[in-house]
Amino acid sequence: MNRTKKILLLLSISFLFLGLTNQRETVIKGTVKTENANKKNNVGLLQLELRENSLVKGQTIIQMDGTFIMRAKLDKDADLFYKGIGINGEVFIQTLQQTSSDTIFLTIEIPKNYTKKWGKAVCPKCNKQDQTLPIKYGLGSAILVRHIDKNRDTTYLPYNNKKYFDGNDITSDLDPKYFCKRDNIKF
Repeated sequence: MNRTKKILLLLSISFLFLGLTNQRETVIKGTVKTENANKKNNVGLLQLELRENSLVKGQTIIQMDGTFIMRAKLDKDADLFYKGIGINGEVFIQTLQQTSSDTIFLTIEIPKNYTKKWGKAVCPKCNKQDQTLPIKYGLGSAILVRHIDKNRDTTYLPYNNKKYFDGNDITSDLDPKYFCKRDNIKF
């Protein structure tokens, strides 16, 4: 083997070794708190997902007793979401700060009660309320405006005066209640 190939091989092994040693696994253990005992059955089998930006770092299922364990290799702060059958999309829970601890213990509330400031919900990600909108569910959420162009063609366009975010027709107690335009998340 010539010298250049040896150097490249040693560099490759070094980078691989350094990359593997910098990432350590973090165990996230927790319980889910609900409003009352009857709703605890609703959160069982929901999926928790941990993401750094759009990269999924860990997933788990909430057990029927409301507990969960997730393992993830975290490089920086990560966002925790839940989703499941009958839930409108995914719901932001909180941002987990990077820590030197090998284990993180969480107690999360589903559905969560959010603080309000000046009558608007405060986003749990950016801690601001100026870009949050309530999510409106049901058949009455879509408002259409009749538009007639110069050729006398009639079209019906959705009208959104930016006072709410359109949900869908099917709702549950676990659906998100608000939307943050700044972070593009439902919570």
